[in-house]
Amino acid sequence: MSTSRQEPGNGSRRAQTTVTTAVIIHPLALMRSGIARALLDAGVGVGAEAEIVDDGIDRAFDVGAGLIVVGDGVADDVLEIIRNDFPAEATVVLLRQASRDDLVAMVDAGVGGIARRLIAPGALTELTRRVCNGEQVVETDLLPLIFGPPPASPYPGPPEPEPPAPAAARDLRPDPGVTEPRRPALRGRPPGRQPPSPPPNRSDGAGAAPPPRPSLP
Repeated sequence: MSTSRQEPGNGSRRAQTTVTTAVIIHPLALMRSGIARALLDAGVGVGAEAEIVDDGIDRAFDVGAGLIVVGDGVADDVLEIIRNDFPAEATVVLLRQASRDDLVAMVDAGVGGIARRLIAPGALTELTRRVCNGEQVVETDLLPLIFGPPPASPYPGPPEPEPPAPAAARDLRPDPGVTEPRRPALRGRPPGRQPPSPPPNRSDGAGAAPPPRPSLP
């Protein structure tokens, strides 16, 4: 890959060029108007506008534009511009969508500015200035698609606490180091003692009261 990773903004320096006129390619007039304001803030006038890429290429050569801005574009649009001998470094594309392979192909082809189509106006103005100053600029949010996620920190934080065990797996055995409180004694009869039995009912008369004596006449 021809562009090495830079600090945020990812600018790769080229020979500075003077850009005074640009051609804007976008299917919607309202979006072309917004892009035109961002370019004017960067000191670049708009020489022509077009709805499709083929017309935009023709108008860029007709007015001698030093910059083409493709809004709502895809990689094939940009590569078509380059195949028609318009300088890649003078091309800015605001991508509708792109894969890693598309981004790598555009960076390797030397496309001057690559950003998302929803880039803020102020950010587009800054990107245009940098491209006109000879830099190759890739919007920061697109860098992970090209270079992968940033490396992990060499200073990891504290380990995360382990989650508590589920209730079914907890050990319910008592802790041997903890003494359970002594239960109070129950009031009443001591265990093992029974109430006294009633005296036996002897049917042989032993122990019974003597019968009454008969009275004399």
